[in-house]
Amino acid sequence: MGEAVLEDAAAQIGELAFMAAAAEHEPDWHPFVVIAARTGLRIGELVALRWHEDVDLERRRVTVQRSYSKKHGFQSTKNDKIRELPLTWDATEALRVQRSRVDGDLVFEDPELGVLRGSKANDALERIAESIGMRRITNHSLRHSFASHAVMKGISIRQVQEWMGHGSVVVTMRYAHLARSHGDELIQRLS
Repeated sequence: MGEAVLEDAAAQIGELAFMAAAAEHEPDWHPFVVIAARTGLRIGELVALRWHEDVDLERRRVTVQRSYSKKHGFQSTKNDKIRELPLTWDATEALRVQRSRVDGDLVFEDPELGVLRGSKANDALERIAESIGMRRITNHSLRHSFASHAVMKGISIRQVQEWMGHGSVVVTMRYAHLARSHGDELIQRLS
């Protein structure tokens, strides 16, 4: 096995262990963890997701149209781009579970404050990591993990850029080194 394949396998095992720990130790946060890990959305984008405008469970898609910050409230996304992401089967299932648990318009709400604060989400992620002796995990860690896995699985840099909402492919290129060995298999198509 190549080095990139081993890296990817180890990262996936860690991610699966983290999601399992969320289900066991912080079940209320499990859907959030799955959606964050499977979409790579920024914390403000996750907080701003609405059921009727942004989530389509039938088509297995999520549309990112806005973001939230404590300072500015709800606003357009970081690069003012609306983007649509496909959902994995487990992300779709996590959203179905979440839908059965919340009544409001927002996908992820704080029962006390209404709008979920990023710091509260990151505190939950930290507790999950601690429960299995893992290094500190933040939503941004899950975002990087999503991009890394996508590149290691051979998804084009341009596609990853689109899914991540990066304004420039230069930002996405920081993950390009993870795709090194994928070209070895592709070259065979030329012969």
